[in-house]
Amino acid sequence: MRLATTAMSCNHLSLNMRTSISLRFATLAIIGVAYFFAGRSSFAQVGVHPALPAAVTPASNAHYPPVHHPLTLNVERSTGVKSNAKPQQVLGNYDSGDPTPDEQMLLECINRARANPDSEGIRLFNTTDPDVSSGWDYWIGQGAAETRAQVKADFATYPARPPLAFNKNLITAARGHSQDMLTYNYQGHTNYDGTTFPQRMDAAGFGAFASGENVDAYGHRPLEINESFEIDWGPNNVGVLGHRQNTINYTGSIFTEIGIGMIDGTGSGGGGGDVGPVITTEDYIEGTQNYVLGVVYDDQNHNLFYDAGEGLAGVTITVTGASYSAVTSTSGGYAIPIDAPGNVTVTASGGGLSAPITKQVSVGSDNVKVDFIKDYTGFPYQPTLITPIADTLINTDTAFFVWNSVAGATKYRIQCATDTLMKKLVLNDSTLSTTMRTFVGVKDTTKYYWRAAAKNDKGWGQYSLIETFSVALPPNPVTLVFPKNGATIVDSSITLLYTTSKGALSYLIDVAKDKNLTNIVTSDNSNDTTDFLSVALFDPSTTYYWRVRPQNDNGIGAASPTWSFSTAASGVAVSPSLSSDITISPNPSNGETHIRFSLANTNDVSLKIFDITGKEIKRFDLGTSAPNTYDLLWDASKRSPGVYPYELTIGSQMRTGRIMIVK
Repeated sequence: MRLATTAMSCNHLSLNMRTSISLRFATLAIIGVAYFFAGRSSFAQVGVHPALPAAVTPASNAHYPPVHHPLTLNVERSTGVKSNAKPQQVLGNYDSGDPTPDEQMLLECINRARANPDSEGIRLFNTTDPDVSSGWDYWIGQGAAETRAQVKADFATYPARPPLAFNKNLITAARGHSQDMLTYNYQGHTNYDGTTFPQRMDAAGFGAFASGENVDAYGHRPLEINESFEIDWGPNNVGVLGHRQNTINYTGSIFTEIGIGMIDGTGSGGGGGDVGPVITTEDYIEGTQNYVLGVVYDDQNHNLFYDAGEGLAGVTITVTGASYSAVTSTSGGYAIPIDAPGNVTVTASGGGLSAPITKQVSVGSDNVKVDFIKDYTGFPYQPTLITPIADTLINTDTAFFVWNSVAGATKYRIQCATDTLMKKLVLNDSTLSTTMRTFVGVKDTTKYYWRAAAKNDKGWGQYSLIETFSVALPPNPVTLVFPKNGATIVDSSITLLYTTSKGALSYLIDVAKDKNLTNIVTSDNSNDTTDFLSVALFDPSTTYYWRVRPQNDNGIGAASPTWSFSTAASGVAVSPSLSSDITISPNPSNGETHIRFSLANTNDVSLKIFDITGKEIKRFDLGTSAPNTYDLLWDASKRSPGVYPYELTIGSQMRTGRIMIVK
């Protein structure tokens, strides 16, 4: 659960330190205050464990925000001192680090916002992310967040800023801090051992210049994490907007490089404060080196924006006049230092590209972003998906996929997943020579995403647009319990008992005189798993067949196997094996129950009592018994209220009935 806490702002020795602290726990705790003297920093609690919030069990969910908000520590130096320190370089190819696909996507979100804050404000205004929307609504209700309209208006006034380049050492520093927050289950800027953010920047080689940090120990997805930083809600964040300043740089220092560390995991500190599922640190610096930077990707969902998993690794990037080239990281990103301003040609080749791609750009004193999207000239066109129809609902556990044929295609691939990024694949088949595929085993109440691609002699073409379908299955078949298959009924009513079916709203019970159940005698609709039918409905000395079909709003489920029972020679007549009818006393009962009967001749006798699931819970084995009156005592005082069928076997004959237990 989430609750904002406190914020601090102080000016010291003409250096402005802006700190927004908001914890996702139900306690208040000051993380720490850093002081800056003549370019170096110290922490009042160096070497001391920072105060961590206590675990609290919330009294009501209504008092806690459904989305956690991040922390920020933004350090700006009024002297304007910058650093030209460079991260580690590899001779020939410049190494800006190897971000994960999610880290790369988060940077793409940041750079998109910096390039066009006005459009970003509109995007935030229209966000439908469930975590962001619920958290935003909560904090607006607390008077601790700007409204959607206010955020949109703010972003319309912000200037565009140059893109940020990944920095290898900053990535390492950010990942180290995220791991520390996961390991010790906290959210803050000060490590568990007392190491402060400025000290971490010193250790990474960037302590001499302006830097900033955002952390979020309770995120989920790159887009959601970025939007939370940009909105910047919380009781004190809303007055400072430190996260937004770090991301957008609408005033003050203009950062040029970044390291992002996103760690998957869940904390183990107990209570309501466990971090996760994604812990994120963003470390920013303001340097003097400018870069050509970007990402090379396969725009599989055709939104003209990088999404996690679309990056093309191993692509060589060259810039005319630059001392370095680069090879794209595993997530498709790159950065190359620029030696001098001017017009340059940027070329991407190799890797997953079928042919080199060149672009001309002008570089000056700021970073320049140059992206490359895989060219599909000569590759097969995208297939068009036919069925399941977009956003349809299917009522079967078998999905039947169909798409159109593509000219020149020799193979097709189909993918089906349970997430929008197509990472959680349940089907991935690239061996198809036809335009259809059956998939058995889709799950009830699940939304699926699917796409298809075609292949020719040049390779795989782009995936189709992603379509969705959802599954709403009728309930599963029930199991018949009672009367046992082939039993003879001599009671005044027939108890039909069957197991429950998850999701069933009611049960259709059919009784017929034929095995195929075409000659229906009675059909009943029951809301529970017991049905009582009068023997008067049935002819004596007749065999009947019955089945049960569960149903819900999604339809009627498959029928149970068909069982049979027979009626006695004269309806409720006493069997030749008995000299008097079976009596249950008392019935209903709340404790001891007597089952009485009289044998007409010597026979093997047994009595079984079952619960509502058909499990045998009591057995009386009388063995070979002489003609006599028998009184069997069953103590049901510890049994739950309900129906308990019984089965009395005398020789080869079987009689059934029911005992009602009440409390």
